[in-house]
Amino acid sequence: MKMAQNPNILDFEHEKKRLSWRDQLRHAGWDLGAFETDEDDGSMAYIVDADTGYLQCVRLLTTSLEHAEQQWQKDRSNWHLVVDGLSLAIDRSNRKPDLENQTDTGILSTLYLAGTKTWKTMRTYPLQAFSVFIIRYTDMSCGKKSLRPAALRTATLMSPEQVYDTAEHILSIDAANHPERFSRRYTPNIPRKR
Repeated sequence: MKMAQNPNILDFEHEKKRLSWRDQLRHAGWDLGAFETDEDDGSMAYIVDADTGYLQCVRLLTTSLEHAEQQWQKDRSNWHLVVDGLSLAIDRSNRKPDLENQTDTGILSTLYLAGTKTWKTMRTYPLQAFSVFIIRYTDMSCGKKSLRPAALRTATLMSPEQVYDTAEHILSIDAANHPERFSRRYTPNIPRKR
């Protein structure tokens, strides 16, 4: 292990490269639950339910996103099934965060993201440079649950608190741009779950 100038302080960058993704997530404060991969080719997606505070971290693999994108290019007729399925998977994972439900949420997140403009924008950069958000909230204009994808250029893992804060910031911008989707005096306040 490489030491920084002060022999009592570890060189964080060196240590970060040595740690597996599982270890990096644990150090960032995540309860790993169904997290199953150490593969390094991809990005982290943070799934946030703005109404309940449910939060899940999913590893998005480049090869899976590219494969899903190819499928969407051939046929988008099942798009609504993926959107509805992801919303239901978030509900199930929120009620019972077991391996099966969280795996379904991860798979559907990959399928969903690969069909969005957010993914098309991300494709021009290395995927590791992004943190991806899929935020579910109640759209007041129709009274239904909606999904909001977003991507931030950041190569660092975010703590759960940082994820909540970033999701609230994204929704604040959306509320200013699309007030019809939010209650009159919308102030994002996602319940914190731990």
